[in-house]
Amino acid sequence: MLNAYEERVEESLLNGKRQLSEGKFDEAVESFTYVINNELNQPLLRPHAYAGRARAFLESDQYKLAKYDIDSLNGIATQKKVDPEIHAQLSQLKNDLERKLDNMDLAMLIKQLGHELEPLRIKNSIKMLQAETFQLFSEVNELELAGIVKSQSKSDLVYACRLTSEGHFTCCTQNLRPCGGLKGSVCKHILVLLIGLAQADLIPLRRAYTWVRASQGYRHSFDKETVSGLFIRYKGAEAGEIDWRPTETIPEDYYMF
Repeated sequence: MLNAYEERVEESLLNGKRQLSEGKFDEAVESFTYVINNELNQPLLRPHAYAGRARAFLESDQYKLAKYDIDSLNGIATQKKVDPEIHAQLSQLKNDLERKLDNMDLAMLIKQLGHELEPLRIKNSIKMLQAETFQLFSEVNELELAGIVKSQSKSDLVYACRLTSEGHFTCCTQNLRPCGGLKGSVCKHILVLLIGLAQADLIPLRRAYTWVRASQGYRHSFDKETVSGLFIRYKGAEAGEIDWRPTETIPEDYYMF
């Protein structure tokens, strides 16, 4: 027989499922979180709470948090015996997350970047793209994105930016001074380059998202050879000595953000 404490935990799980079915995702998250934090004597409830909370996060387009709960649920399912229903839910959650990542549009990419980074970084990069046209000189392949972004405040200042598939990133001026906006995460110049090229369909949106996600936990890594090569190529393009055509951004494309 359940005591009063255990009854509250079980009731929270039922409430979470009901709220989830009603589309009350924030309330469902609170109910499932209560179960996860309090099911000391009812460990069989935890997988159901993780599955429910992952679904609530997924349906409210919080991919980072959904991925965390999916990974947690996967860990439980591989270490302990759980209901067959949990394995089915886990498989469906993984498939649905993959589908959402594959079907992102630019608005969803920007929203997800805001979940991965400080919102102010995203806001500042969008402000830059809204304020003026940028000529983005870039190199993109399956392993990295690199390019040149002009300073918005000083006409004679340009930044060389780089972001790799493994999450390594750098941004510095032509004087090889690190960008002051890095501070442990990708800066607005890298984001301007990334979002501008994503808008132009020059980098897949899912790839742009996963590369930024991979950058979390890394610090700025200065690659003198790469950035020096970018600046040399940029000067050659500006002088008309080499054919390196930029991608032009249009402020109106970003007004909706």
